[in-house]
Amino acid sequence: MTKILIFSDLHGDKDALALLIDKIKMEKPTTLINVGDFGLFMLGRDFDKLKNLSIPLLNVQGNCDSRWEFNKKKLQAPPIYITK
Repeated sequence: MTKILIFSDLHGDKDALALLIDKIKMEKPTTLINVGDFGLFMLGRDFDKLKNLSIPLLNVQGNCDSRWEFNKKKLQAPPIYITK
């Protein structure tokens, strides 16, 4: 069974990341979706705790995220959607 955990707006908050990881361990999702504003540059090595869970992670770029941050962490940079 597919179980998706969707989250957003961590903004680099390490305490929020710790709560998220606890929730992931409790819920045991098969896929993670970040819908923006990760704040990777502020999470530093703490992000590896999420990465080491070995759960597929899909990202949507938030207005506070940069493609450079995703590339530096060796993550696929999320697409940028522009509406007219």
